[in-house]
Amino acid sequence: MKSKKNPGYAVTVDDLKDFEASYGEIPEGSFVAFSSGWYKNFDNEEKCLNKDDDGVEQTPGWSIPALEFLSRKRNVTAIGHETLNTDSGPDAAEANFLPAQQYWLKEDKYQNELLANLDKVPAVGSIIVTAMPRILAAPGFPAEVFAIVPKN
Repeated sequence: MKSKKNPGYAVTVDDLKDFEASYGEIPEGSFVAFSSGWYKNFDNEEKCLNKDDDGVEQTPGWSIPALEFLSRKRNVTAIGHETLNTDSGPDAAEANFLPAQQYWLKEDKYQNELLANLDKVPAVGSIIVTAMPRILAAPGFPAEVFAIVPKN
């Protein structure tokens, strides 16, 4: 996991292509999540935000080129991650905004944030269920997200 060595890491197109070299092409309509182990920090706000001496969150996220690849080349339906934001902390701080999140949502896709236990879900083959209320004009809300994993 590159985010263990660099907690502010952003997933790249090369990371996705490396994944595909091992597991096959990401199918259209998929839910794609990256497991960073960040959920293990949820109990500790300081660790979860992981701010450096300048107050910049050192948290992993997605790069815009990776999101473009997933949206335009693979036509996935949704993404997921264990952190508070789509963007890595350093990318968000540099932009003073959340450009990766904005990009993804403008693609008319959805995402699940603050996921836990992704390291317990097989890399491919699971069905991801996102159960949520439909609230008119709500930009976000809590959801119950779980995986139905294939029987070994």
